[in-house]
Amino acid sequence: MQSLPKCYILVVNKIRIDMLINQLSDIQEEQVTDKKATDKKVYTRTVYALIGGIVLLNLVWWLISQCIH
Repeated sequence: MQSLPKCYILVVNKIRIDMLINQLSDIQEEQVTDKKATDKKVYTRTVYALIGGIVLLNLVWWLISQCIH
């Protein structure tokens, strides 16, 4: 049985390493995109909660003022 030349083995290993690096880069880009989407959802939810809280406080204040007068 003949063994493969060293340069062939090195080239194959280099190709495998390059493929792994590309896969890791793709995964990292997906994670960054997912994080941005999650951050945007959290920000939107926070803004809606603040606006809802302000509206609710104004409604309660209005009801109290109606009961006093």
